Amino acid sequence: MADKRANGSNKTGQDRNRARNDRKSNYGDGFEYKTSHRVAGNKNDFQDVSSFSSKQAYESRNNKADSYNCKVPSANRQNRNVKNAKPPMKNAPKNAQRKPKYVPPKKKRSVGKIILTIILVIILLLILAFAFLFFRMKTVNIPSDDYSLGISSSATQDSQVKNIAFYGVDSRDSTNEGRSDAIMVLSVDHRHGKLKLTSLLRDSLVTIEGYGDDKLNHAYAYGGAELSIRTINQNFNLNIDDYVTVNFAEMAKIVDAFGGTQVYVTDEEVPEVNRNLDMYKYDDPNAVVWDADYLTAGGDLLLNGNQAVAYARIRDVGGDDARALRQQAVLKGLISRIGKLTPVNYWKLINDVLPECETSLSPWELVSIAPIAIGGVDFESISVPSPNVEYPEDGYTDSGGWVWVYDLGVASQHIDAFIYEENSAFWGIYEEAVLAERSGV
Repeated sequence: MADKRANGSNKTGQDRNRARNDRKSNYGDGFEYKTSHRVAGNKNDFQDVSSFSSKQAYESRNNKADSYNCKVPSANRQNRNVKNAKPPMKNAPKNAQRKPKYVPPKKKRSVGKIILTIILVIILLLILAFAFLFFRMKTVNIPSDDYSLGISSSATQDSQVKNIAFYGVDSRDSTNEGRSDAIMVLSVDHRHGKLKLTSLLRDSLVTIEGYGDDKLNHAYAYGGAELSIRTINQNFNLNIDDYVTVNFAEMAKIVDAFGGTQVYVTDEEVPEVNRNLDMYKYDDPNAVVWDADYLTAGGDLLLNGNQAVAYARIRDVGGDDARALRQQAVLKGLISRIGKLTPVNYWKLINDVLPECETSLSPWELVSIAPIAIGGVDFESISVPSPNVEYPEDGYTDSGGWVWVYDLGVASQHIDAFIYEENSAFWGIYEEAVLAERSGV
Protein backbone atom coordinates (compact mmCIF):
# COMPACT_ATOMS: atom_id res chain seq x y z
CA MET A 1 0.00 0.00 0.00
CA ALA A 2 2.79 2.34 0.93
CA ASP A 3 4.44 1.68 -2.37
CA LYS A 4 1.23 2.39 -4.20
CA ARG A 5 0.76 5.65 -2.32
CA ALA A 6 4.31 6.63 -3.11
CA ASN A 7 3.82 5.84 -6.76
CA GLY A 8 0.54 7.80 -6.78
CA SER A 9 2.17 10.78 -5.12
CA ASN A 10 5.00 10.70 -7.60
CA LYS A 11 2.54 10.54 -10.48
CA THR A 12 0.60 13.48 -9.06
CA GLY A 13 3.79 15.43 -8.61
CA GLN A 14 4.80 14.65 -12.16
CA ASP A 15 1.46 16.01 -13.40
CA ARG A 16 2.00 19.16 -11.44
CA ASN A 17 5.50 19.62 -12.84
CA ARG A 18 4.20 19.05 -16.35
CA ALA A 19 1.45 21.66 -15.87
CA ARG A 20 3.98 24.10 -14.42
CA ASN A 21 6.25 23.62 -17.43
CA ASP A 22 3.28 24.20 -19.79
CA ARG A 23 2.49 27.47 -18.11
CA LYS A 24 6.10 28.58 -18.36
CA SER A 25 6.08 27.83 -22.05
CA ASN A 26 2.89 29.87 -22.45
CA TYR A 27 3.91 32.90 -20.42
CA GLY A 28 7.71 32.79 -20.53
CA ASP A 29 10.33 31.72 -18.04
CA GLY A 30 10.26 35.07 -16.31
CA PHE A 31 6.58 34.82 -15.45
CA GLU A 32 6.05 34.66 -11.72
CA TYR A 33 2.83 33.47 -10.26
CA LYS A 34 1.49 32.28 -6.97
CA THR A 35 -2.03 31.19 -7.70
CA SER A 36 -3.67 30.00 -10.90
CA HIS A 37 -6.87 28.36 -12.04
CA ARG A 38 -7.90 26.35 -15.01
CA VAL A 39 -10.45 27.95 -17.29
CA ALA A 40 -13.04 26.31 -19.49
CA GLY A 41 -11.45 24.73 -22.52
CA ASN A 42 -8.21 22.76 -22.67
CA LYS A 43 -7.41 21.09 -19.38
CA ASN A 44 -3.79 22.29 -19.49
CA ASP A 45 -4.71 25.98 -19.95
CA PHE A 46 -4.11 28.02 -16.82
CA GLN A 47 -3.98 31.72 -16.10
CA ASP A 48 -2.40 33.54 -13.19
CA VAL A 49 -4.98 35.35 -11.12
CA SER A 50 -3.00 35.94 -7.98
CA SER A 51 -2.69 39.65 -8.60
CA PHE A 52 -6.31 40.09 -9.82
CA SER A 53 -9.13 41.51 -7.83
CA SER A 54 -12.15 39.26 -7.58
CA LYS A 55 -13.87 41.25 -10.36
CA GLN A 56 -10.86 41.09 -12.66
CA ALA A 57 -10.50 37.39 -12.12
CA TYR A 58 -14.16 36.87 -12.92
CA GLU A 59 -13.96 38.94 -16.10
CA SER A 60 -10.74 37.16 -17.15
CA ARG A 61 -12.43 33.83 -16.73
CA ASN A 62 -15.39 34.92 -18.83
CA ASN A 63 -13.16 36.33 -21.54
CA LYS A 64 -11.27 33.07 -21.79
CA ALA A 65 -14.48 31.13 -22.01
CA ASP A 66 -15.77 33.39 -24.77
CA SER A 67 -12.79 32.55 -26.96
CA TYR A 68 -13.95 28.93 -26.93
CA ASN A 69 -17.64 29.80 -27.33
CA CYS A 70 -18.41 28.51 -23.86
CA LYS A 71 -21.54 29.75 -22.16
CA VAL A 72 -20.77 31.31 -18.81
CA PRO A 73 -22.50 34.01 -16.79
CA SER A 74 -22.18 37.33 -18.59
CA ALA A 75 -19.99 40.05 -17.17
CA ASN A 76 -19.55 43.74 -17.81
CA ARG A 77 -16.91 43.92 -20.53
CA GLN A 78 -17.38 47.58 -21.42
CA ASN A 79 -14.34 48.71 -19.43
CA ARG A 80 -11.80 45.98 -20.07
CA ASN A 81 -8.36 46.54 -18.63
CA VAL A 82 -6.04 46.42 -21.61
CA LYS A 83 -3.05 45.99 -19.29
CA ASN A 84 -4.36 42.67 -18.03
CA ALA A 85 -5.34 41.29 -21.46
CA LYS A 86 -4.05 37.73 -21.85
CA PRO A 87 -1.80 36.68 -24.76
CA PRO A 88 -3.06 34.10 -27.24
CA MET A 89 -2.88 30.61 -25.82
CA LYS A 90 -0.64 27.90 -27.14
CA ASN A 91 -3.31 25.30 -27.69
CA ALA A 92 -6.14 27.68 -28.75
CA PRO A 93 -7.88 26.78 -32.02
CA LYS A 94 -7.14 28.90 -35.06
CA ASN A 95 -9.09 32.18 -35.10
CA ALA A 96 -10.34 31.49 -31.59
CA GLN A 97 -9.84 35.14 -30.58
CA ARG A 98 -13.18 36.93 -30.07
CA LYS A 99 -13.83 39.42 -32.80
CA PRO A 100 -15.13 42.84 -31.76
CA LYS A 101 -18.83 43.43 -32.43
CA TYR A 102 -19.42 45.37 -35.69
CA VAL A 103 -20.85 48.79 -35.08
CA PRO A 104 -21.95 50.50 -38.32
CA PRO A 105 -20.70 54.09 -38.64
CA LYS A 106 -23.20 56.86 -38.08
CA LYS A 107 -24.61 58.15 -41.32
CA LYS A 108 -23.70 61.74 -42.00
CA ARG A 109 -26.14 63.97 -43.85
CA SER A 110 -24.60 65.13 -47.05
CA VAL A 111 -24.66 68.80 -47.99
CA GLY A 112 -26.66 67.91 -51.09
CA LYS A 113 -29.45 66.35 -49.03
CA ILE A 114 -29.61 69.39 -46.76
CA ILE A 115 -29.86 71.74 -49.76
CA LEU A 116 -32.52 69.52 -51.33
CA THR A 117 -34.54 69.62 -48.11
CA ILE A 118 -34.36 73.42 -48.00
CA ILE A 119 -35.46 73.65 -51.65
CA LEU A 120 -38.41 71.36 -51.00
CA VAL A 121 -39.47 73.48 -48.02
CA ILE A 122 -39.27 76.66 -50.13
CA ILE A 123 -41.33 75.04 -52.90
CA LEU A 124 -43.94 73.98 -50.35
CA LEU A 125 -44.13 77.52 -48.99
CA LEU A 126 -44.54 78.93 -52.50
CA ILE A 127 -47.34 76.47 -53.22
CA LEU A 128 -49.09 77.51 -50.01
CA ALA A 129 -48.58 81.19 -50.92
CA PHE A 130 -50.06 80.63 -54.39
CA ALA A 131 -53.02 78.80 -52.90
CA PHE A 132 -53.51 81.67 -50.46
CA LEU A 133 -53.40 84.22 -53.27
CA PHE A 134 -55.74 82.18 -55.44
CA PHE A 135 -58.47 81.97 -52.81
CA ARG A 136 -58.15 85.66 -51.93
CA MET A 137 -58.37 86.89 -55.53
CA LYS A 138 -61.44 87.57 -57.62
CA THR A 139 -60.16 85.75 -60.67
CA VAL A 140 -61.94 85.87 -64.03
CA ASN A 141 -60.88 83.74 -66.98
CA ILE A 142 -60.79 85.39 -70.39
CA PRO A 143 -59.76 83.95 -73.77
CA SER A 144 -56.02 83.75 -74.28
CA ASP A 145 -55.83 83.51 -78.07
CA ASP A 146 -54.85 86.56 -80.12
CA TYR A 147 -57.96 86.48 -82.28
CA SER A 148 -60.40 86.69 -79.35
CA LEU A 149 -58.39 89.50 -77.77
CA GLY A 150 -58.01 91.44 -81.01
CA ILE A 151 -54.20 91.21 -81.08
CA SER A 152 -52.86 91.82 -84.59
CA SER A 153 -49.85 90.06 -86.05
CA SER A 154 -48.33 93.51 -86.64
CA ALA A 155 -48.36 94.37 -82.93
CA THR A 156 -44.92 94.52 -81.30
CA GLN A 157 -44.07 91.37 -79.35
CA ASP A 158 -41.49 91.38 -76.56
CA SER A 159 -41.23 88.58 -73.99
CA GLN A 160 -39.62 91.02 -71.55
CA VAL A 161 -42.64 93.35 -71.50
CA LYS A 162 -46.03 92.48 -70.00
CA ASN A 163 -48.99 94.74 -70.87
CA ILE A 164 -51.94 94.78 -68.48
CA ALA A 165 -55.17 96.76 -68.88
CA PHE A 166 -56.05 98.63 -65.69
CA TYR A 167 -59.63 99.79 -65.14
CA GLY A 168 -61.11 102.02 -62.51
CA VAL A 169 -64.86 101.46 -62.48
CA ASP A 170 -67.00 104.08 -60.76
CA SER A 171 -70.16 102.04 -60.19
CA ARG A 172 -70.63 103.48 -56.68
CA ASP A 173 -71.39 99.98 -55.33
CA SER A 174 -69.56 96.72 -54.72
CA THR A 175 -70.05 95.43 -58.29
CA ASN A 176 -67.60 96.00 -61.15
CA GLU A 177 -70.31 96.73 -63.68
CA GLY A 178 -70.59 100.04 -65.47
CA ARG A 179 -68.44 102.33 -67.54
CA SER A 180 -64.71 102.33 -66.91
CA ASP A 181 -63.99 105.71 -65.40
CA ALA A 182 -60.22 105.25 -65.68
CA ILE A 183 -58.54 103.32 -68.51
CA MET A 184 -54.81 102.69 -68.36
CA VAL A 185 -52.25 100.30 -69.79
CA LEU A 186 -49.68 99.18 -67.21
CA SER A 187 -46.52 97.91 -68.91
CA VAL A 188 -44.14 95.88 -66.75
CA ASP A 189 -40.84 96.38 -68.58
CA HIS A 190 -38.30 93.82 -67.32
CA ARG A 191 -35.91 94.76 -70.12
CA HIS A 192 -35.41 98.31 -68.83
CA GLY A 193 -36.49 97.76 -65.22
CA LYS A 194 -39.44 100.15 -65.45
CA LEU A 195 -43.14 100.40 -64.79
CA LYS A 196 -44.89 102.41 -67.53
CA LEU A 197 -48.40 103.74 -67.39
CA THR A 198 -50.32 104.88 -70.47
CA SER A 199 -53.58 106.71 -69.72
CA LEU A 200 -56.18 106.49 -72.46
CA LEU A 201 -58.73 109.24 -72.13
CA ARG A 202 -62.13 107.68 -71.64
CA ASP A 203 -63.87 110.06 -74.10
CA SER A 204 -61.66 108.99 -77.03
CA LEU A 205 -63.65 108.13 -80.14
CA VAL A 206 -62.94 104.52 -81.13
CA THR A 207 -64.62 101.67 -83.00
CA ILE A 208 -66.20 99.08 -80.69
CA GLU A 209 -66.79 95.71 -82.34
CA GLY A 210 -70.53 95.18 -82.71
CA TYR A 211 -71.40 98.71 -81.57
CA GLY A 212 -69.76 101.03 -84.09
CA ASP A 213 -68.03 104.31 -83.22
CA ASP A 214 -68.41 105.28 -79.61
CA LYS A 215 -66.58 106.46 -76.49
CA LEU A 216 -63.75 104.18 -75.34
CA ASN A 217 -65.15 103.75 -71.83
CA HIS A 218 -68.46 102.41 -73.18
CA ALA A 219 -66.76 99.17 -74.27
CA TYR A 220 -66.47 98.03 -70.65
CA ALA A 221 -70.17 98.69 -70.06
CA TYR A 222 -71.12 96.79 -73.25
CA GLY A 223 -69.00 93.68 -72.80
CA GLY A 224 -66.90 93.91 -69.67
CA ALA A 225 -63.13 93.63 -69.55
CA GLU A 226 -62.91 91.20 -72.48
CA LEU A 227 -64.59 93.55 -74.97
CA SER A 228 -62.67 96.52 -73.59
CA ILE A 229 -59.32 94.73 -74.05
CA ARG A 230 -60.25 93.76 -77.60
CA THR A 231 -61.27 97.36 -78.35
CA ILE A 232 -57.95 98.76 -77.05
CA ASN A 233 -55.89 96.17 -78.95
CA GLN A 234 -57.77 96.74 -82.21
CA ASN A 235 -57.70 100.56 -82.09
CA PHE A 236 -54.18 101.07 -80.67
CA ASN A 237 -52.44 97.96 -82.08
CA LEU A 238 -51.38 96.62 -78.68
CA ASN A 239 -50.96 93.10 -77.29
CA ILE A 240 -52.80 93.28 -73.95
CA ASP A 241 -53.86 89.85 -72.66
CA ASP A 242 -54.68 90.46 -68.97
CA TYR A 243 -56.44 93.05 -66.85
CA VAL A 244 -57.05 94.34 -63.33
CA THR A 245 -60.24 96.15 -62.33
CA VAL A 246 -60.60 98.27 -59.22
CA ASN A 247 -63.93 99.72 -58.15
CA PHE A 248 -63.69 103.28 -56.88
CA ALA A 249 -66.17 102.22 -54.21
CA GLU A 250 -63.35 100.06 -52.82
CA MET A 251 -60.46 102.33 -53.77
CA ALA A 252 -60.41 104.01 -50.37
CA LYS A 253 -59.69 100.66 -48.69
CA ILE A 254 -56.84 99.98 -51.11
CA VAL A 255 -55.20 103.36 -50.53
CA ASP A 256 -55.49 102.89 -46.76
CA ALA A 257 -53.93 99.43 -47.08
CA PHE A 258 -50.92 101.07 -48.75
CA GLY A 259 -50.70 103.58 -45.90
CA GLY A 260 -51.80 106.47 -48.13
CA THR A 261 -50.55 107.97 -51.37
CA GLN A 262 -48.26 110.98 -51.78
CA VAL A 263 -49.84 113.55 -54.13
CA TYR A 264 -49.35 117.25 -54.83
CA VAL A 265 -52.70 119.07 -54.45
CA THR A 266 -53.07 122.60 -55.77
CA ASP A 267 -55.01 125.28 -53.89
CA GLU A 268 -57.56 125.27 -56.72
CA GLU A 269 -58.17 121.55 -56.17
CA VAL A 270 -58.69 121.77 -52.39
CA PRO A 271 -62.37 122.90 -52.48
CA GLU A 272 -63.09 120.29 -55.18
CA VAL A 273 -61.70 117.55 -52.93
CA ASN A 274 -63.91 118.71 -50.05
CA ARG A 275 -66.96 118.89 -52.33
CA ASN A 276 -66.36 115.32 -53.52
CA LEU A 277 -66.08 114.17 -49.90
CA ASP A 278 -69.59 115.51 -49.29
CA MET A 279 -70.83 113.70 -52.41
CA TYR A 280 -69.06 110.53 -51.26
CA LYS A 281 -71.12 110.52 -48.05
CA TYR A 282 -74.31 111.14 -50.04
CA ASP A 283 -73.66 108.42 -52.64
CA ASP A 284 -72.58 105.74 -50.17
CA PRO A 285 -74.54 105.61 -46.88
CA ASN A 286 -71.94 103.20 -45.49
CA ALA A 287 -69.07 105.58 -46.15
CA VAL A 288 -67.38 107.03 -43.08
CA VAL A 289 -65.94 110.50 -43.68
CA TRP A 290 -64.24 112.20 -40.77
CA ASP A 291 -63.83 115.91 -40.19
CA ALA A 292 -60.07 115.41 -40.43
CA ASP A 293 -60.50 114.20 -44.03
CA TYR A 294 -61.39 117.71 -45.25
CA LEU A 295 -58.40 119.65 -46.57
CA THR A 296 -57.53 123.13 -45.38
CA ALA A 297 -54.61 123.84 -47.74
CA GLY A 298 -52.81 122.39 -50.74
CA GLY A 299 -49.26 121.14 -51.07
CA ASP A 300 -47.40 117.83 -51.21
CA LEU A 301 -49.81 115.76 -49.10
CA LEU A 302 -50.11 112.17 -47.96
CA LEU A 303 -53.75 111.46 -48.80
CA ASN A 304 -55.75 108.75 -47.06
CA GLY A 305 -58.30 106.59 -48.85
CA ASN A 306 -61.23 109.01 -48.72
CA GLN A 307 -59.10 111.97 -49.77
CA ALA A 308 -57.47 110.07 -52.66
CA VAL A 309 -60.83 109.00 -54.10
CA ALA A 310 -62.20 112.53 -53.81
CA TYR A 311 -59.06 113.88 -55.50
CA ALA A 312 -59.23 111.39 -58.39
CA ARG A 313 -62.88 112.31 -59.05
CA ILE A 314 -62.25 116.02 -59.67
CA ARG A 315 -63.80 116.99 -63.01
CA ASP A 316 -64.13 120.75 -62.99
CA VAL A 317 -60.43 121.69 -62.82
CA GLY A 318 -58.47 121.13 -66.04
CA GLY A 319 -61.01 118.88 -67.75
CA ASP A 320 -60.64 115.22 -68.65
CA ASP A 321 -56.90 115.49 -69.35
CA ALA A 322 -56.16 116.79 -65.88
CA ARG A 323 -58.41 114.15 -64.37
CA ALA A 324 -56.37 111.40 -66.05
CA LEU A 325 -53.19 112.96 -64.67
CA ARG A 326 -54.67 112.92 -61.17
CA GLN A 327 -55.49 109.24 -61.48
CA GLN A 328 -51.93 108.61 -62.61
CA ALA A 329 -50.63 110.59 -59.65
CA VAL A 330 -52.67 108.49 -57.20
CA LEU A 331 -51.44 105.24 -58.72
CA LYS A 332 -47.84 106.45 -58.91
CA GLY A 333 -47.99 107.44 -55.24
CA LEU A 334 -49.20 103.94 -54.34
CA ILE A 335 -46.44 102.24 -56.32
CA SER A 336 -43.81 104.42 -54.66
CA ARG A 337 -45.06 103.18 -51.28
CA ILE A 338 -44.49 99.52 -52.18
CA GLY A 339 -40.71 99.86 -52.12
CA LYS A 340 -40.89 101.07 -48.52
CA LEU A 341 -42.80 98.04 -47.23
CA THR A 342 -41.22 95.26 -45.19
CA PRO A 343 -41.86 91.63 -46.27
CA VAL A 344 -44.42 91.26 -43.47
CA ASN A 345 -46.25 94.43 -44.51
CA TYR A 346 -46.05 93.37 -48.15
CA TRP A 347 -47.99 90.16 -47.48
CA LYS A 348 -50.44 92.10 -45.34
CA LEU A 349 -50.94 94.47 -48.27
CA ILE A 350 -51.66 91.54 -50.60
CA ASN A 351 -54.15 90.17 -48.09
CA ASP A 352 -55.95 93.54 -47.88
CA VAL A 353 -55.81 94.60 -51.54
CA LEU A 354 -56.48 91.43 -53.55
CA PRO A 355 -60.05 90.94 -52.33
CA GLU A 356 -60.87 94.44 -53.64
CA CYS A 357 -59.57 93.68 -57.15
CA GLU A 358 -60.81 91.62 -60.06
CA THR A 359 -58.17 90.20 -62.38
CA SER A 360 -57.37 87.62 -65.04
CA LEU A 361 -53.78 87.32 -63.76
CA SER A 362 -52.73 84.07 -62.10
CA PRO A 363 -51.03 84.05 -58.68
CA TRP A 364 -47.75 83.10 -60.38
CA GLU A 365 -47.98 86.11 -62.73
CA LEU A 366 -48.67 88.41 -59.79
CA VAL A 367 -45.65 87.03 -57.92
CA SER A 368 -43.44 87.44 -61.03
CA ILE A 369 -44.45 91.11 -61.25
CA ALA A 370 -43.80 91.77 -57.55
CA PRO A 371 -39.96 91.98 -57.67
CA ILE A 372 -39.94 94.82 -60.23
CA ALA A 373 -42.75 96.61 -58.38
CA ILE A 374 -40.95 96.54 -55.01
CA GLY A 375 -37.41 96.98 -56.30
CA GLY A 376 -37.40 100.76 -56.50
CA VAL A 377 -37.83 100.81 -60.29
CA ASP A 378 -38.42 103.87 -62.44
CA PHE A 379 -42.03 104.87 -63.04
CA GLU A 380 -42.98 106.66 -66.28
CA SER A 381 -46.34 107.74 -67.65
CA ILE A 382 -47.97 109.41 -70.64
CA SER A 383 -51.51 110.40 -71.62
CA VAL A 384 -53.12 109.76 -74.99
CA PRO A 385 -54.14 111.84 -76.83
CA SER A 386 -51.32 114.28 -76.18
CA PRO A 387 -51.71 117.91 -77.29
CA ASN A 388 -48.16 117.81 -78.68
CA VAL A 389 -48.44 114.52 -80.61
CA GLU A 390 -52.01 113.53 -81.50
CA TYR A 391 -53.46 117.08 -81.54
CA PRO A 392 -56.98 116.03 -80.48
CA GLU A 393 -60.05 117.91 -81.60
CA ASP A 394 -63.59 118.16 -80.30
CA GLY A 395 -66.14 115.88 -81.90
CA TYR A 396 -69.48 114.23 -81.35
CA THR A 397 -70.87 110.75 -81.65
CA ASP A 398 -73.98 109.94 -83.68
CA SER A 399 -75.96 110.08 -80.45
CA GLY A 400 -74.64 113.57 -79.72
CA GLY A 401 -72.08 112.70 -77.06
CA TRP A 402 -68.93 114.80 -76.89
CA VAL A 403 -65.68 112.98 -77.72
CA TRP A 404 -61.99 113.47 -78.45
CA VAL A 405 -61.21 112.91 -82.12
CA TYR A 406 -57.60 112.20 -83.19
CA ASP A 407 -55.52 109.99 -85.46
CA LEU A 408 -55.50 106.53 -83.86
CA GLY A 409 -52.62 105.44 -86.12
CA VAL A 410 -50.38 108.18 -84.75
CA ALA A 411 -51.50 107.33 -81.20
CA SER A 412 -50.63 103.65 -81.78
CA GLN A 413 -47.09 104.51 -82.88
CA HIS A 414 -46.68 106.96 -79.98
CA ILE A 415 -47.68 104.32 -77.40
CA ASP A 416 -45.52 101.65 -79.06
CA ALA A 417 -42.44 103.89 -78.88
CA PHE A 418 -43.15 104.73 -75.23
CA ILE A 419 -43.52 101.11 -74.15
CA TYR A 420 -40.76 99.41 -76.16
CA GLU A 421 -38.28 102.29 -76.62
CA GLU A 422 -35.39 101.31 -78.92
CA ASN A 423 -37.07 97.96 -79.72
CA SER A 424 -39.99 99.83 -81.29
CA ALA A 425 -40.05 100.42 -85.02
CA PHE A 426 -41.26 103.97 -84.26
CA TRP A 427 -38.69 104.95 -81.63
CA GLY A 428 -36.76 107.17 -84.04
CA ILE A 429 -39.92 109.14 -84.84
CA TYR A 430 -41.24 109.66 -81.31
CA GLU A 431 -38.09 109.50 -79.19
CA GLU A 432 -37.97 113.27 -78.70
CA ALA A 433 -41.65 113.46 -77.75
CA VAL A 434 -41.36 110.53 -75.30
CA LEU A 435 -38.27 111.99 -73.63
CA ALA A 436 -40.06 115.34 -73.27
CA GLU A 437 -43.06 113.62 -71.67
CA ARG A 438 -40.77 111.83 -69.22
CA SER A 439 -39.25 115.09 -68.08
CA GLY A 440 -42.67 116.70 -67.77
CA VAL A 441 -42.08 119.27 -70.52
